[in-house]
Amino acid sequence: MPIPTKRVFWLLAAAVAQVSRVLRWIKRKLFD
Repeated sequence: MPIPTKRVFWLLAAAVAQVSRVLRWIKRKLFD
């Protein structure tokens, strides 16, 4: 069964976006 590359790419992109959002939120909480 071949790996759906596009789906994996979108999952990775979504995960990266979530992580960066959380990091920005943490930074705001710490340095505010």
